[in-house]
Amino acid sequence: MPLSLYIKAMLKLRIDEVTMPDSAGADDVFGRRMQRIFNSPIADALIPLALAVVQSTPLIWRRIPAIYSYMLDETPPRQDFAAATLVGISPDPQHEGVERWSIGSPSMRRVVEVQVVRPRDSDSPAPTLVLLDGVSAPKESGWLREGQLSQFLATTNATVVMPTQAPGSLYEDWVHDDPVVGRHQWESFISKELLPIIEDPLNGIKANGHHIIGGLSMGAAGAVRIAARHPDIFHGVIGLSGCYSTSGVLGRGMVLAIVRCVGAEPDNIWGHGMTKRRLAADIADHPHGLGALPVYLFTANGRITDEDIRLHRGHPRYELPGAVVLEKAAYRSTRILIKRMRELGLPQPETDIEHSGVHAWAYYGPQLCKGWNSVYSRVSDKEPASS
Repeated sequence: MPLSLYIKAMLKLRIDEVTMPDSAGADDVFGRRMQRIFNSPIADALIPLALAVVQSTPLIWRRIPAIYSYMLDETPPRQDFAAATLVGISPDPQHEGVERWSIGSPSMRRVVEVQVVRPRDSDSPAPTLVLLDGVSAPKESGWLREGQLSQFLATTNATVVMPTQAPGSLYEDWVHDDPVVGRHQWESFISKELLPIIEDPLNGIKANGHHIIGGLSMGAAGAVRIAARHPDIFHGVIGLSGCYSTSGVLGRGMVLAIVRCVGAEPDNIWGHGMTKRRLAADIADHPHGLGALPVYLFTANGRITDEDIRLHRGHPRYELPGAVVLEKAAYRSTRILIKRMRELGLPQPETDIEHSGVHAWAYYGPQLCKGWNSVYSRVSDKEPASS
């Protein structure tokens, strides 16, 4: 598509066209138009340019709407704990076979709720999978709502642990508490406090000492970063459609989008500007800690397929173009991470890089199974590292 026609097509879009779902036929017409616009090679050049303009202009990025604010739960009350403490375990009323564990966290200074699925075979020691959610990360994990977790549970004997209420957190330790989303100290909670509670024999789970961490989108970035920083705790990692850069153009754009779409303040993560903490969090540039770990990475390239159009029928119109931008960022960031690992002489991750597809839950259930088979097959024959 010539540049002039591309710009003309973009300008013809009205606000109501990209916000309001319509009939299946109208949604398909809209999807075809998005297909023509975003599958053009010009989009690959213009999207980073547009993100660069947005992130350099506070007047623009501060207007990014908090589209996931309706999913935010009330911030739990502040409490201080001397040590990580199991407050209680109860059946999850929405999901058969799922438990909700309430854990008093010294780092988070509150009770953190975690959804847990015990191993199918309770008599045999099993590995533990910590599974991180996407941007909204509400009280009900997206893996249970939309992530087809049942596919994984049907074939795998593992304890699955899903932290909840982490909206826009990047699963990072923030330098400041945020007035909207509260206190985020997720890396400390996940790496220091969570597993000793889950694997305490008094709580009835037999663990074999093998720990895998994985996630999609925001959760993929968090999982890969935490694994790289704590290879003594996590013995393998699965990253699905993650943006692992925090300092490149697309990486900064994704951080802004993630944090602003839940209504939080980006400077509360690492401080203002290109701070040392932000640079250190850029695993695409500093993947050294992944060298000793089995790593599985999946991404598509953001090209809209006919199936993507079908899957987005009845959804708000902004979701399809948003899914394109997110996956194009994930695609580029994943390739940068792979290249950087090669440059450093680190073992190459196993990858599945698709040449079509957008950022959508439909891809992640099968990919979780594939990623687990790849990673755990390389972990299970090793003696667990001390944690």
